[in-house]
Amino acid sequence: MRRIFFALLIAALAGGVGPVASSAGAVPSGCPGRAGLGPATLPAGTDVVRCGLVGAHYRVGRVQLQIPAPGHGAGVAAVSGEGGAGETMVSLSVLPDGTVRTSAGLGSVTAAARAGQAAAATGACRDRSYALWDAVWDRPVPWSLNRSGQPFSNTQTLAGLKFSMRAITSADDCGMADKVSLQADYQGTTDRTANVSAVSDGSGGQTTQCGDDNGFSDVDFGDLGDHFIGVTCSWWLLQTEGPAILTSADVRINVVDARWTRHGESSRCRRKYDFEAVAVHEFGHLAGLLHVEAGKHANQTMYPVTFFCDERQQTLGKGDILGLRARY
Repeated sequence: MRRIFFALLIAALAGGVGPVASSAGAVPSGCPGRAGLGPATLPAGTDVVRCGLVGAHYRVGRVQLQIPAPGHGAGVAAVSGEGGAGETMVSLSVLPDGTVRTSAGLGSVTAAARAGQAAAATGACRDRSYALWDAVWDRPVPWSLNRSGQPFSNTQTLAGLKFSMRAITSADDCGMADKVSLQADYQGTTDRTANVSAVSDGSGGQTTQCGDDNGFSDVDFGDLGDHFIGVTCSWWLLQTEGPAILTSADVRINVVDARWTRHGESSRCRRKYDFEAVAVHEFGHLAGLLHVEAGKHANQTMYPVTFFCDERQQTLGKGDILGLRARY
């Protein structure tokens, strides 16, 4: 009953949202413009409804989110490969009163730095660290596959993705029993594309952009600009208490600027990324896991950077599993 009431409240508020919300027909003084929104121009607590900012884009680093309607939220987690922009995580929620709440994390790790970190880091099955979105699935994760641009045959691509999803839903690595209740619901192939795109940043570069919530969770292959090799965009519905409820999440794997293999540790691997390692990482985001802190937890699946011919992220570390158990 509480959820129904809250959903009705959200719908009522969202129904009144327009580009201008003041009685005088003008944006209130002190509101930022719709262009160039970011942490410096859209502080927490800004009333995005009264300021006419719902649907505008909020940018942090090389990613941007579309500002949702009241009672909804959106997040993006992007992972780079060697020489990329580093990791990025951004979330933005609009409370039922129209005010915005944001968080962001940025970082960069070089291949040489990770090699040193991995040598010094706690072993994967002893490191208990994890980080979470404040959002969960309340049903089996529905996901569909758009095969366009896939890096392998139909059979191999789907097998790799299903293997990766099982790694998350089973969560039984490190000799730990599967106590994660999360399940997946593969719904077959689709012509829809993930609501993720590479767009111009206005200065000759590209930004990875998450669109709005279309209610579907799709995996596809395409362009993310040359900054990231994998991106997950998530959308959720806020609750009066407890974590938000995930409504959809899209995953895009970059096949324009990256080459892929299913045999990362093979002697034949040259400057390719391991497909399952990145897919497990992205499905971790889809389930609600965030990146662990760069520099301290290099053996966890949710470490923020992936490197050539590296299979380690195919299997979960203890912290990855504890994070999933904390949510499911």
